[in-house]
Amino acid sequence: MLILRSTMAATLALAFVAAAPAAAQFAVPDCQAMGPWAERFNRQERWTPNTIGSRISFYAHFMTPDTVRLFGKPVLQWTPEESRSLDKPMLDCAQAVSKAGNRELRVKLQELRINAVQQIPGYLTTLPQTRQAASAAASNLEAASPSLPLLAYFMSLRDVASGQQGYNAANQRAGQVPGPAQAPARALMTALRDLPTDEITAVAAPLTGRVDAMRQTVRTTLLTDIGATQASLPGLQMLDRVNQALRQQYSGVLGPEVIRELGQAVVARKTAIGNEIADDIVGQIAQSSEGADGFASVDQLASAGLPAGALSPDQAARVQQAAHARRKVVADGLFKQMSQALARLPEADESLDTIGREVLPMIKGWPASANEHKERFQIAAAERRTEIVTGLNRSESGSLRGRVYQGADGTSLEFVDRTRVFVKVRDGQTSAGTFTEERDNRVVVTVNNESFVLTREGKRLAGGPTLFKRTK
Repeated sequence: MLILRSTMAATLALAFVAAAPAAAQFAVPDCQAMGPWAERFNRQERWTPNTIGSRISFYAHFMTPDTVRLFGKPVLQWTPEESRSLDKPMLDCAQAVSKAGNRELRVKLQELRINAVQQIPGYLTTLPQTRQAASAAASNLEAASPSLPLLAYFMSLRDVASGQQGYNAANQRAGQVPGPAQAPARALMTALRDLPTDEITAVAAPLTGRVDAMRQTVRTTLLTDIGATQASLPGLQMLDRVNQALRQQYSGVLGPEVIRELGQAVVARKTAIGNEIADDIVGQIAQSSEGADGFASVDQLASAGLPAGALSPDQAARVQQAAHARRKVVADGLFKQMSQALARLPEADESLDTIGREVLPMIKGWPASANEHKERFQIAAAERRTEIVTGLNRSESGSLRGRVYQGADGTSLEFVDRTRVFVKVRDGQTSAGTFTEERDNRVVVTVNNESFVLTREGKRLAGGPTLFKRTK
């Protein structure tokens, strides 16, 4: 990315030059001059370097033009030693005016003396370090690579000296600056807390002056990055996050025209990515399995792990159309295979097992998307089963008299003659019952005043889940 530079060092140097002439010298006035100056002191008025939350505070009287004229230069140009040198002269003056009977003036001189000897030197000691820290941090930021969060931070510096709210907003933006630039951004915010307001403005000016040029650089970079977004689901999701962040967090930073331009770029790239993804899915569907797992395979490919709304309605419809057409191909192929397999089944009990335990469960297990194809498979399986049963019944035709059938649970049916049957349960208990054979191969068995219906299927008697096989 482009690195923009300016004359930061020169600007900061000028910012810290005092208002008084360079040759101005600190002077300790005599008591005769100091007295009238102290008389005008208002202890209710205090001075802080700025309104952004500095904890520095001393009497505002030291910042008046009278103070500059009396001591030769502004307080902020004093050295800590010069400030402390006022200890004895102000104490002597306080004692002198006290002897003269002016106790009120003595109190004012004493209060001003405490500020001059204690509060002011402390601030003057740290001020050069604060200025140096601010200058170094600003220089590092000046060389930082442009980014959207950095642009937002530089813009927030325009109002950083306006008060606590402006400072807090800039401080929040500083924490959002990415990479190596975050450390100097935080360091600058720390240093600004104790700088005088005019110096804060001077430090921020070169950075805020980069805003317009950086906005164009960021705009170009964002357009490039959007256009290069990977054609994948993560790419689509990232574009959604970018678009949301631009509108919610950076609308005021980039301006409505740039936001609109970037939004259009996001939509265009999402459309292109969606088309690529849809094309890829359609291609995979066309090559999907044609076996028994074909329907499930199509379903899996058609969803591709995409959440709802990832593709546009047109793109999603194209995928579903391809899936629907592929299911028809799978169904036709499977139906041909199954029809051939059913035709090869012999007229044997094992064939009924194959249909009941393999073919029909397989059809039932296909996903709901295959529902429109299931019926013809089920009909074909039922028809072939009927054919096999018909053949088996021909070979097993005749009276049930003398035949014995065994159930899987140990229950047995012994048909004694044309009407009677013995039902023997697993524990050995035997009950006598009656039966009736119907012309449609159904057999009605009545035992203990309860009846159940079985159907003759070759060597079997079947009734729902109940199945008896002939053993004699």
